[in-house]
Amino acid sequence: MLTERYAAALTRMKKLFDQEAGPGCCLMVRQIAELGAEPVPLNRWRFPEDNLAYLKARAEALKRAWQARSMLDDDSLPTLSPYYGIAEHSAFIGGPVAFETDTSYHQPILDAADGWRQLAPDPDNSWLNMFREGYAYYREQWSDDFFIKQRGAYGPMDLANMIRGNDLYYDFYDEPQAVHGLMDFCVAANRAYLDLQTGLTPDYSGGIICGFDIWMPRGSYGHLSEDASCLCSPEQYRQFGLERLRAQIEPYQAVLLHLHSLGRKNIPDFAGLDKVRVIQLSSDPNQPTSLQVYREYQAELHGKIVMLEVDQTDLAEAVEVLQDSRSVLFYQAKTLDEAQQAVNLVRSRFPD
Repeated sequence: MLTERYAAALTRMKKLFDQEAGPGCCLMVRQIAELGAEPVPLNRWRFPEDNLAYLKARAEALKRAWQARSMLDDDSLPTLSPYYGIAEHSAFIGGPVAFETDTSYHQPILDAADGWRQLAPDPDNSWLNMFREGYAYYREQWSDDFFIKQRGAYGPMDLANMIRGNDLYYDFYDEPQAVHGLMDFCVAANRAYLDLQTGLTPDYSGGIICGFDIWMPRGSYGHLSEDASCLCSPEQYRQFGLERLRAQIEPYQAVLLHLHSLGRKNIPDFAGLDKVRVIQLSSDPNQPTSLQVYREYQAELHGKIVMLEVDQTDLAEAVEVLQDSRSVLFYQAKTLDEAQQAVNLVRSRFPD
């Protein structure tokens, strides 16, 4: 059983959610440069016709990748979910999608901020049907090799940005009432998308595996993104986005929120949401690293589980800074030996 083979990692993750357990740190090696990566390009397939063939090829490639790093004793879990690029988080609303090698892009479909009134999401949309077929296939055929995880989704402002495009930011000034209606529409659409995923993902040891590959308690969801908040002021996000995000996450016990260092100005508002138990900080080009952002907002992030991206240059500093926190470190390694040394360092400072 997977839960038995990865029992130690699951135990460390569960302790992060135990308010009585004290500080803890999981280290997940996300990339090992010397091993490379075997691509399964999205733009070489026809969807939905090739759905199962593509999903099989992707699972086989991931299995080979896990076999290549099988000797590494970090906290990573072998996880799997249907993946069609970022467009899948909004394409179920309708509209054209362009595929690239490793992701996809949904073209905006609203010519006006109040165009949402003409939208009627179809529960039999081909994207949702591919999701259903994909989850069924992975659960039936690959659950001995992988934890079947949630895929992730947008927050309300991200979905609004995807279907309206960057004209949304002009709408904040020109059509504020229409934006409020659009945001309410996005809350309802996202909730239906999340409900679909939570109904398709299995239970593991009283919880789920979220889109960022950690165990979370049953009734949780992860991850949600609000990247659009990077490009508006905190005041505008409070006006249009914050309460809609609160409404979207209300049914869940715990939520993992994915943020970018570019949008760090909104961290105090996000950290003020009780249901947001985990905050993942991604490092952006020409911006502070996620560790630097954590240090800047350490007081606001107190009590949250933080996920940071680190490498050989700042791992030792991160371990010191996080001594009194609960954290997950995403580590980028050049070699397997370096990766195991990183694991040893973290375990020595955060013993079980």
